[in-house]
Amino acid sequence: MATEEQTQYNASNPTGYLTTSRSGQRLTITNRSVSKLGFWLHKVGTPPGNVTFAIYAVDDDEVLASKLLGTADSLTTSPVYYEVTFDSPVSINEAVYIAVVDTESSGTDYIRVSVQGAGDVKADEIFAAFYLGAWHTSSGADCAYIYTYTVLAPPTVTTQAVTDIAPTTATGNGNITDLGGGSVTQHGVCWNTGGTPTTANDKTEEGVAGATGAFTSSITDLIANTLYYVRAYATSEYGTSYGAEVSFTTLVKTPEKGTLWQEGTKVHIIDENEAEQSWEGTFIARHTIADRKAHLWMQDFLTSFMLYIDEENIDRRRLDGTPTGVTGQPEGTLFIEGAHLHGIDESGDERYL
Repeated sequence: MATEEQTQYNASNPTGYLTTSRSGQRLTITNRSVSKLGFWLHKVGTPPGNVTFAIYAVDDDEVLASKLLGTADSLTTSPVYYEVTFDSPVSINEAVYIAVVDTESSGTDYIRVSVQGAGDVKADEIFAAFYLGAWHTSSGADCAYIYTYTVLAPPTVTTQAVTDIAPTTATGNGNITDLGGGSVTQHGVCWNTGGTPTTANDKTEEGVAGATGAFTSSITDLIANTLYYVRAYATSEYGTSYGAEVSFTTLVKTPEKGTLWQEGTKVHIIDENEAEQSWEGTFIARHTIADRKAHLWMQDFLTSFMLYIDEENIDRRRLDGTPTGVTGQPEGTLFIEGAHLHGIDESGDERYL
């Protein structure tokens, strides 16, 4: 555990005196769990009632934590450090007042809270007192205090190597090793092709994690034969953390039965036995055409030409020639009979070349 403190003092402020019921410090506590709170106090006369240490929200004066110290009359007559331990640590991420509370003393018997009255000791902090129904601050003064806390950090997560790599999918692997100071509200893996991926990029969402431990996540919609970078992540109310970056390359996609493509002057097809075969010809032309993958057709006045759409759905091509190295009967829109390459034309009729 760590402490935040301001231990200098050269004066004191009355509390439980006339209308002043609270004295302390206005400050901001960011993502911390506070377990203890202490001040330097002493008494004047024989003050009645009790002394309580408390933390109030600046926004609405809500009591965030409170703990009875003891009777006011039990204090010493010179400044001594007193401390309480809250029944449960309180998580704070806001501006607060930490204060000594005494509502029962009088104008002659009361307690005093030690302060540093010559100069502002801590930047962005200031002495505060509650009287006449409201908080008031005193420029250039700081209350003497110590509070004990632990940091409310985001979860801790590590990234393991990607497994089950395929042309368009893979499995991401991570491990939440520490839940941090809050609840893990989301976790998974994120990826991109440029490096240092974040949750602003493609990601999986595996939901709430109630405990530490390893997890897997399905990475989908990838591009074949492409380098990707991956990081595991975990998110809580205190932020998002990432594991180290790992990389992997998707596999080259194996053509499926009926796939058609061109290499040089040859048109290649994958037959029903998933074997690659080719048609030798001369490339004539190519034109953009959409949504006609592996489609073959003929035209009566071009009986020596084959027209088709390639596997990427972008090209119309014409080739002539004779089939070579072709056996069997492929599935899909292409098949072989003897020396002829057959296809189904745009009217649904069988044609051959």
